[in-house]
Amino acid sequence: MRKVVKIWLWGTKSKEDKMKIHEGIIIILAFASILNGQWEPDRRLTFSESLSCSASWNNARWIAASGSFVHVVWTLGLCFPDRLDVFYKRSTDNGLNWEGEVKLSEGPRLSYQPAVAVSGSNVHVVWEDKRNGNRDIYYRGSDDNGRNWREEVRLTTDPGQSEYPSVAASGPYVHVVWLDSRNRRCEIYYKRSTDNGITWEEDRRLTFNNSVYGLPSVASFGSNVHVVWEDTRNDSGGQFINSEIYYKHSTDNGMTWGEDIRLTFDSMPTSNPSVAAFGPYVHVVWQDARVKNYYKRSTDNDGIKMRVVGEDSIYYKRSTDNGITWGEGIGLTGDSAIPFEPSIAASGSNVHVVWVDERDGDLDIYYKRSTDNGITWEEETPLTNGPTFSHGHSIAVSGACVHVVWIDDRDRNSEVYYKRNPTGNPGMAEDGLINQFAPVEAPYPNPFTKRTTLSYSLLRDYPVKIEVFDVNGKRICLLKSREEKKGKHHIVWDGRSEEGREVPEGVYLFQFAIPNYKEMKKVVKLSNGRNARGGIK
Repeated sequence: MRKVVKIWLWGTKSKEDKMKIHEGIIIILAFASILNGQWEPDRRLTFSESLSCSASWNNARWIAASGSFVHVVWTLGLCFPDRLDVFYKRSTDNGLNWEGEVKLSEGPRLSYQPAVAVSGSNVHVVWEDKRNGNRDIYYRGSDDNGRNWREEVRLTTDPGQSEYPSVAASGPYVHVVWLDSRNRRCEIYYKRSTDNGITWEEDRRLTFNNSVYGLPSVASFGSNVHVVWEDTRNDSGGQFINSEIYYKHSTDNGMTWGEDIRLTFDSMPTSNPSVAAFGPYVHVVWQDARVKNYYKRSTDNDGIKMRVVGEDSIYYKRSTDNGITWGEGIGLTGDSAIPFEPSIAASGSNVHVVWVDERDGDLDIYYKRSTDNGITWEEETPLTNGPTFSHGHSIAVSGACVHVVWIDDRDRNSEVYYKRNPTGNPGMAEDGLINQFAPVEAPYPNPFTKRTTLSYSLLRDYPVKIEVFDVNGKRICLLKSREEKKGKHHIVWDGRSEEGREVPEGVYLFQFAIPNYKEMKKVVKLSNGRNARGGIK
């Protein structure tokens, strides 16, 4: 796609006036060239020749970045005969150079739909695997930025089908969600590790409705975990066709979960959600069929599926308080767009969205950015504009750099391509963290009887204020109000008020505050005669 700028000169009375206008045009064109030049040329990452590359759906990310390390996973092989493997590739210099590919899956059959997440030097990869006859979720981890890999771990062992995994990581916590049919109908399941993937807790069922679910997407920041998915519980026709986007949230690293929250209220289906989080901001995008749509029913070897064939839009919705309340949904694509499968990333106040678009007859990757946490959005930018198909896109951000990967058939074979904008994420430090945010961990123990500890990290020296409130907003006590150094800190609350009296059992809120940022953490106080391990749900 090419954009043509036409400039007319009229009403110029002198040669000097015309020279000034020409100088202004040169400056404008030079500035436009700088803006367009921020996205560097496409880079081909795979050279698979006779084999084809494929990627996961937009609910999962197959690119992740932390510091100067960029991690990419994909599927390589042929569906017939049944042979697909998961491969990995990394860059140690923000995408400038790339090392050789590494095969991660070791099964004899189909390994596909890979997803990757990173926290510090820990890299976490999950995928679907059919080596045991049905679809299971497998995991493999690295604690040295992908240089070495631990052995595979089978995460699901139920005879039902487990598919479409999505993974997120924050500190030592690893969160995996997937679609699971062990209860005769597909439900959203969750599993977590608290030690960077070394050990795993039992599977947790997150949904309990007589409806059809699809494509769960997970994101985490600090102790907050956010999950979105497709859900047909509100289909009045009973055909399980009209799906809506639902959301669920945990504030304690996946230990407990809140209620399901419906995010969309459309008469036409909404699908393909993707979620990202940074600080208290939660960003969700999805594919929306409320305008100019029709549906086509198709079948494959796995049963009946629905495919959107008409012209959709990409919609966006955000929360500014960790998913408690939500703003209105807004459209990100114009009337000329035919967009599908959005993928989203967030870092600081910047929100980045990519999608595949069929407006020119082929499939191209488009990009859109907000620099004020989703309040306003810049014009869309086409990242590919060739006559071939570009699809299966995914996006990640680290420091000031934005990274995008996709599957491209320009080489007469499906290959992995990569593109980056080294200055596309303004206001961020090299380590990918912005100074105004600081991760606050969940209080521990929680519930508690005598004392509980709140831990937090500062990215630089800050004045810190920590208070305790009851659920009615009344302040119980001030725990801290002073300047503190960069690093990790802890504060203990003994369950007493400022007057020294022990507070009654119930729910209380820690409020952590630094300039331009506040975060609240819930804690449950039990009486001394009750067991904190049992406690209140």
